[in-house]
Amino acid sequence: MKVDLPFKDVPEVTPASVKRISEKTKEPLPVDTERSYKNVSGVEQGKPISKVVDKLLNTPLTMTVGDILAMSKNTRDELRKSLTRRKVPIDGTALAIIDGMSEAEVLYWQSYQRENEITDIIPVENLPEIADIFTVTTDNDEIEAGTFVVGDPVVQFLDSLPPGQTPPVIVAAKESHALRSVWPVINNVENIECLLDGGSQIVSMAKNEAEQLGLSWDLDICIHMQSANKQIEKTLGLARNVPFKFGAITVYLQVHIISSAAYKVLLGRPFDALTESGYQNDSAGGMTMTIKCPNTNRRATFVTHRRGEVPGFLKREEKDFQ
Repeated sequence: MKVDLPFKDVPEVTPASVKRISEKTKEPLPVDTERSYKNVSGVEQGKPISKVVDKLLNTPLTMTVGDILAMSKNTRDELRKSLTRRKVPIDGTALAIIDGMSEAEVLYWQSYQRENEITDIIPVENLPEIADIFTVTTDNDEIEAGTFVVGDPVVQFLDSLPPGQTPPVIVAAKESHALRSVWPVINNVENIECLLDGGSQIVSMAKNEAEQLGLSWDLDICIHMQSANKQIEKTLGLARNVPFKFGAITVYLQVHIISSAAYKVLLGRPFDALTESGYQNDSAGGMTMTIKCPNTNRRATFVTHRRGEVPGFLKREEKDFQ
């Protein structure tokens, strides 16, 4: 039986395009070809870890810092980095911006750095106070057993560094404004003028005097001496266990040797520490020095002199010799 299809002659329907309509304006909304946003929560918005650590270290908390560090590895790493001490080499650019550094100083350090590694520059006055005072236990060619010897702050500091660590450069003031002097017998040779300067961390001597006294020195212990006009020169080395005789009291000092100096000998803090020295000024501008023998504890007082003034007893000896 033949069945008639009543809609066979109806044309095929073409689907209409779909448009999104705004409920407020009834106008078509733009079609997004790419999403220009993403879903994030407030706490996920990125903040530099370093700022978080800074805020952590300066904000009172009701929970322990340990709890916070336990929850965040990045925070632990940043905190560890901020607390770890590192050796930072000083290059010419860094040296040039050090406060108070003159052009002469910059040129000196740049020249020095071409052949030497500089990890740091430390003023000698920033070194720990001398604490290395020891007793010689056996006789040797130079010192009798039982003699007290004072160390040197530079050697004391260098000995405290870990093995293999490059030592920093140590700088000391070369000039001295000390006005008073004493005249001990040095190295059992002769009386030499020594300026008293309790502000100096070291004992130092001009090369000419060291040669005249027959001293030798260790070339490996050197520092850098800075003059008042900012010129710098490296010391020649350290003369060890040099005897200084004040009347019946003999003390042994470690002496830095300088190529050229405005003085013959400068007595600094190691001398004061060993002798427990004291100074008494009078109204006329004079000053006496009292020192204690480290071996016998006996005290002796000596008259000090103006810089460049030869004591009367030495003038008499010169006259008698003539």
